[in-house]
Amino acid sequence: MKKRIISLVLVAVMVLSMGIGMTSCGGAKSIGLYSQQYQHNHTDNADPVSYTYKLEVYSDGTYSLNYESLWGIPVVTLVYGRDLTAYGKYTVKEQNDEEGTITYSLEMPTRMTLIAQERSSVTMVVDTDNWPKGDEAEDIKPGITYTLNARAETEVWENAADFLAAYGRTYDIVCDTTNGTMKVTVTSNEGKQIPADGAVLPVAAPEE
Repeated sequence: MKKRIISLVLVAVMVLSMGIGMTSCGGAKSIGLYSQQYQHNHTDNADPVSYTYKLEVYSDGTYSLNYESLWGIPVVTLVYGRDLTAYGKYTVKEQNDEEGTITYSLEMPTRMTLIAQERSSVTMVVDTDNWPKGDEAEDIKPGITYTLNARAETEVWENAADFLAAYGRTYDIVCDTTNGTMKVTVTSNEGKQIPADGAVLPVAAPEE
């Protein structure tokens, strides 16, 4: 089952990549590639979540950050998760050449891609730079509608701006330039990451 999901996700990644380009292609040079991961054994029902971060930083001050979460209990063949990639700008917050570390502060993303999967199916593929426009003649509304899993609330996103506001996060990421590892801290949303087992809710409008 897990191999099947991985294969489907790889196909979805190829679809997203075809013809849309990457944020820093066409000039900017990659100056760092780092990762962090936590692998759950998925045999314990207590919070069976695995996750992986992959950060790439470029010479023009932009980044791409991939965050993939997987919730799974094999005994009931229930597996689902999200594969999100955020693109935006960064600044160097701190650099320690003696310790071989550098801390990047990532701004809110200006673009995100999402691949959602449940069991052996990819349930949603979307790119905020290629947002579904809908078809008024066919009574198809713009935006996306999807449900992470059977118990989650259905998410309805009419436009890319609302999606980015809800899914976007800012981060401080301490990177080890020697071994390519990193430590991720969410600096927005009260330090909370995108939930691995439930819906992402719209950002509430500020009170007037």
